[in-house]
Amino acid sequence: MENSTSVKAKPPLCSQQDGPGPSAVLYARRLVKLQFEARLPPRSRHFRWPAESALLCIQDQLYEDLFQRRRFSSTATYRKLFLRELCSRLEVAVADECDRLRAIGVDEIEFPEVNADLLEHYAELLASGTGSVVGTAQGSVPESEFTTHHWPDDRAAAAVASAKSSRAPWDVTDLLEGFHAVTVREEGSAISKGTTGLRTWEASLRLAGHLIANPDLITSAGTRILELGSGAGFLGSVCAIQQGRSEISSSNKTMGRSSAKPSTWLSDVPGQVLGRIRDTLELNGLAGASHVHVQELDWLELQAERRQSEQRDDLPSVAFLRDVRPTLVLAADVVYDPDLVGPLAEAIQASLEAAGRKGASRALVASTIRNSSTYGAFRAALVNRGLRASITQLHRPTLSSPHEHAPSIEVFPSAHEVETDGVVELLTITL
Repeated sequence: MENSTSVKAKPPLCSQQDGPGPSAVLYARRLVKLQFEARLPPRSRHFRWPAESALLCIQDQLYEDLFQRRRFSSTATYRKLFLRELCSRLEVAVADECDRLRAIGVDEIEFPEVNADLLEHYAELLASGTGSVVGTAQGSVPESEFTTHHWPDDRAAAAVASAKSSRAPWDVTDLLEGFHAVTVREEGSAISKGTTGLRTWEASLRLAGHLIANPDLITSAGTRILELGSGAGFLGSVCAIQQGRSEISSSNKTMGRSSAKPSTWLSDVPGQVLGRIRDTLELNGLAGASHVHVQELDWLELQAERRQSEQRDDLPSVAFLRDVRPTLVLAADVVYDPDLVGPLAEAIQASLEAAGRKGASRALVASTIRNSSTYGAFRAALVNRGLRASITQLHRPTLSSPHEHAPSIEVFPSAHEVETDGVVELLTITL
């Protein structure tokens, strides 16, 4: 819960003529908060830290920004890692600033210090012994982490670029006004209880960014999205939120029949993963939304049903696809098991055919290529089913920075390393 705060005095460094300007201060606070809530590893080269002067200027706001004004708390492990890096950077920045002030004859009473609240919180974590990275590595139950990814609508993007505000940048409490967000509870291990569906994987982040950069793909009237292998539910939730916002903005316009409104179906195997999808929808206020649906869809069962479809008309998976008639099929990071590439290719084919006519639907499948043999088998399975697949360039939107020297940040940031983690490739697949 957010605490009410009084108007703060301008930090001394920000009062200097050569200190960071208001737009840089506000952007620096947003920059840190966005990456913190995405739980980006703070020592990763992909974490975009503000410049020393900006970091010093915003340090008194960071404790409230990160640890008080939040809906979900981070794990002790992440807080400890983050504060270790933040305090280390602040110590260097303070030392450099003190040297500068000493050189120009400023009294030491005016010298900056690392914020006491940040140091105290870090000391408490160290003393408690909680969040031990060593303990987790030795086989204890991995922590669950609430990860929140934000993306701006047009209003927020304009605000970031122009930094127009009636308040001083250190008095702004709602740093992410106008941003949309999806929160997902993720497991600390890569594979939990035999499934990969409890984490948001890289291809899902990249495909979500691509869709945000091309919103008409998901928000056009009549769009019916079916996501195969929804896992933690991140990608489908992004689509559903975009569709919901589009519907609100179009509420004063005639969209025709109610069935013309865009909608999203998230699907996966029954059991724990399907339950996690519903949890994610609940977390993000989508559980009761009329345009969002959850359905179990096992590719192996669908494959078996299609063998019987000429003799029977009561097959649930086939009937489900026939009812949805998806115009856009999505899948991300689903190519990992060589035994499933055939059923996956057939599930894509069945979904495209359910649209009713050739050209009425297409699939976008994003994959992190970790094993070229498995990915090659998937491409071959598509060819064997008569499907056309072409590589599509992934669009990666970024958050606008107020000036050329400020570090920019990608929407849906991650610590993914292409060299070690694999290239992400997007295929457009049609009949």
